Amino acid sequence: MNILGCEVSVLTLEGWSGFFVFELEPFFLLSESRALLSNSQPRAELKPSLELADAYLTYLVSKEAQFVALLKPNEFRALPREAQNDLMAVQKQLGRGQFYELEFVRNVLGEIPVFLEPDVVADQFVLRHDVWIAFTPEIRFRLMVDYVSLERQDCLSSITPENTWAAIPEQVRRLAGTFSSASGANCFATVIAALTPDLLESQRISNLWMLECEFLESLQAQGFHDAGKLKLPIKPNSVLTWWNPSGNVIHACLMLEFGLALNKDAQSWFTPRQILRLEDVLKSWSQDQCEVRVWTPTSDAAP
Repeated sequence: MNILGCEVSVLTLEGWSGFFVFELEPFFLLSESRALLSNSQPRAELKPSLELADAYLTYLVSKEAQFVALLKPNEFRALPREAQNDLMAVQKQLGRGQFYELEFVRNVLGEIPVFLEPDVVADQFVLRHDVWIAFTPEIRFRLMVDYVSLERQDCLSSITPENTWAAIPEQVRRLAGTFSSASGANCFATVIAALTPDLLESQRISNLWMLECEFLESLQAQGFHDAGKLKLPIKPNSVLTWWNPSGNVIHACLMLEFGLALNKDAQSWFTPRQILRLEDVLKSWSQDQCEVRVWTPTSDAAP
């Protein structure tokens, strides 16, 4: 199956289906809303897997939510309807995931089936595990494909001519247009994997959740140095790094030939490793408070 210009196997889709929604659903609570659930615990005690964090976007939930409870669908549905509505209003307010616009759901299912109506909150649908497993595999695949494709550009791998690929290292070609099978693989790992000629080692690195310090150490070990702030044009084989006001690197991509770049937007399973135009990467990562710096091989340094 083709998703965003990337070929995805049925086996990978089946794997995604297993952690797209979880049976134990997290409900985040403010101090004043904690009374909605008696089994809540301090949020700091929740240690979600990377997949659960991506499924419910827990990293985007407001830090004001200091408590969390985990409920199975039948436990949630056993609550009074008013309590359900109040609880879901809090989740939406806090920015938790698994809320879908009704138009998005209609594009997948057609009209909203009656059995889904209890999970419609205002103008959005909340997806739960019991509903998810009741869907046919075809519907699950369609929903995942549409979700992954939301507001993302297509990878240019499939339309990149052979004469362009001839100027790009083989390990980059193998990475381009691929998804990871699980959460964790991030932009840092993608860049270092793309700079690693050994194909087996490149593949191993590409699936890592690489920390900022490991990334910078690996760049330096491969002979790269900080060449200063972004100035166009950029030489191929340069690494672009985005630094926040706290002095931390929050993103990186690899500059290729012909104005192209290898980019992975996040550590989530639903963000692919893509060949994109550099101008599009810069536009999507244009953040006023970030400074873009370029790292180049030491051999490129001026004498």
